[in-house]
Amino acid sequence: MEWIDLPDDSKREVFKRLDLMSRYAMRCVSHADREVVDSTDLYVPRVRFSQGHDNKALIVVYTGIDEFLRMEFSEMKEARGTVIHRLQNSYDLNEASVKVLPYDEKTSVEVAGSILKTLFVHKSILIGTMEFEFSEGSEMIQIITFGLLTRSLDGNPLYPVNVFRVKKMATNWYMKSEVINAIREVLLSKEDLVESDNDILKIYPNMAPPVMAFDRTFEIDDRQKIFRQTRTFMGVNMQTLLNYARTTDGMTTGRFIKDEQRAIWDLDPTPITRFSDQIQMKRFMNESYGLVVRYYKSDCGVWMHIMPPHFEKKFATFLKNETCGLRYLCKKCADPFEYWFYQNLPRRLCNEPEWLNIIYRPYARFPNELKKYNKIVEESLKVAAEDEKRRKKAAKNKRRKEKQLAGVETPEVEVIKSWGFKKTAAKNN
Repeated sequence: MEWIDLPDDSKREVFKRLDLMSRYAMRCVSHADREVVDSTDLYVPRVRFSQGHDNKALIVVYTGIDEFLRMEFSEMKEARGTVIHRLQNSYDLNEASVKVLPYDEKTSVEVAGSILKTLFVHKSILIGTMEFEFSEGSEMIQIITFGLLTRSLDGNPLYPVNVFRVKKMATNWYMKSEVINAIREVLLSKEDLVESDNDILKIYPNMAPPVMAFDRTFEIDDRQKIFRQTRTFMGVNMQTLLNYARTTDGMTTGRFIKDEQRAIWDLDPTPITRFSDQIQMKRFMNESYGLVVRYYKSDCGVWMHIMPPHFEKKFATFLKNETCGLRYLCKKCADPFEYWFYQNLPRRLCNEPEWLNIIYRPYARFPNELKKYNKIVEESLKVAAEDEKRRKKAAKNKRRKEKQLAGVETPEVEVIKSWGFKKTAAKNN
């Protein structure tokens, strides 16, 4: 039986097992195959769009743990046009296939947006998290970038035409609230979006994985849509949490996985109540701050929600249904991809030095703080570089041992990249 003779249900089962780019290629085979592909649901864990300096743009499509497709866009200086570097599971531009698009009055942001539209604007495609990362700059620059991105989707800021189906939107801390709201309202499907996060990563010299996260939850509406700002830390600073809570008009949460936080729980004299079969709770009023503290402990770790008393009622349903308060820090309860992604988030410092807008940096108007923090970043880069060497060496040794145990010489097999482009593709473009 030939492919054309297969029933649609059988083709659909095949399409479910294809990677993203193979699925897209099948859409180009015939009108009939395109209809079957478009009726086959696809879930993509995370898609990232970044706007950088010097008119650069970036798309990263995370297809699984340690699996991603990457495209960097830059505008040529000598001749007019856009250069695209395409990579798979790598950050090294020396390994990229390169394509040059002739000038057609589109900026790098618009070219990137048109590719996002081609790949992901369809009712059958659901994105777990869509990350928008804008570079530091004025609100006007961010508004212009948003306008270019919207135009590439054949819409305008007031009348959305093509939107992404996204469960969670993530933005970086430089982005202005007006731009964040515009993206949520114009570019994303309201029926699918349930969470919106503004993320900040605080770097520490040891380059360790995150051990603590602070959230400021501003709103949870009747449909349990969550809007919050998250700071992820590679070290512990309790005073920051208290300062956070004092200035938040909502609920502040600290999430901890270190053993010393369990010790703090044990030392706290507040009587314990049983919140659920798995969770213990201590609830008390911090009179000096006028805040309610709900302190939790489970086998996963400890966490605390801090809020003005009147917010307890507002968040009552959310608090009642909570089973683990560590979110992506919990190896046992978190989605495996989410856990992997956030554990490796600090590695952006060494893997993506041009794309670090999620990382906290003091503003230039605080020169002493900025100088101190730049030194921390410099130290972290050294640690990260050494750690990267050790990681690659360990991976190489592991492969060598696997070959020895197999007892046979396994020939090296050239991996066909999912993009479908050879490294020499640039010579033919």
